[in-house]
Amino acid sequence: MFDLQKYYANYTAQVQPQIPEPVLAVGLLSHQGRASAGAAYFVSPLAAMIMRSGKKKLAGGLPKEMLAAVTQHRLYLFEYRQGMGGLKVKGDPIMWERSWFQVHVDSSSGFAHGVRFSFPDGSTVALEASTGMGMSEFNVPLLQWLTTPVPQVRVQVHHLPAQP
Repeated sequence: MFDLQKYYANYTAQVQPQIPEPVLAVGLLSHQGRASAGAAYFVSPLAAMIMRSGKKKLAGGLPKEMLAAVTQHRLYLFEYRQGMGGLKVKGDPIMWERSWFQVHVDSSSGFAHGVRFSFPDGSTVALEASTGMGMSEFNVPLLQWLTTPVPQVRVQVHHLPAQP
């Protein structure tokens, strides 16, 4: 088992400078079907390619793999690359207000949880959070925050007394 806190701290340290509010949780998301297609690759590279083919459209044009950071009011999606030195974020994040969407998390298919973002206009984005290779617990805080309702800001209006 790997030290989750070490990874959370590393990933949070990479993204926090680009995010103006405290990061509550980080996690890794990818195109839906990516985990099972990766496993299928060992049996048949062609089958894996077919499995991945329609998933880009379902992912709304997002990068194949993303480091997600959630704050009280926003979700930030960073493209990343994995190298010898570990995960490194690339470029500026995609930012969504959490009030723009609702999240539904499907139970694990064995390799990943389906994560579906539903927007008020009826559009959806389908991603996944891996559960393989020790990742089952890694994405739990991110998924919990994404499925927690966004606090509504209440504004009190004070009326000034009428001027004589």
